Amino acid sequence: MKKDLKNKISWFLFAIFIIVVYKLLDNSGEITTWIEGLISVLMPFIMAVLIAYLLYIPCTKVEKFYQKAKSKFIKKMARWLAIFTVYIIAIALIVLIMKFIIPTVYESLVELVSAIPRILQ
Repeated sequence: MKKDLKNKISWFLFAIFIIVVYKLLDNSGEITTWIEGLISVLMPFIMAVLIAYLLYIPCTKVEKFYQKAKSKFIKKMARWLAIFTVYIIAIALIVLIMKFIIPTVYESLVELVSAIPRILQ
């Protein structure tokens, strides 16, 4: 009796699963729109986690450097000083890239596009 009941319940659950899969495939446009909305809401958090992950390694190295200091204040504030130092360095690198590399690449692309007719001849 119990085995028969378990068998019926498992078939019932399987049928519900098939119906759910069918409805998901039937409403795929709405589901895709919902997933895109969810991703757009979660993207700032995903980017924050990525940035934190990328800056963690240099932060630990700088923190170890500050831990070697003789001053008690610097040892006590080593984590905060390391975070501040790494952020300043990262912002400086971004500014330098925007100041020097992007304009050079832009000028090179403009020259390439203007030279395409001469190259083709």
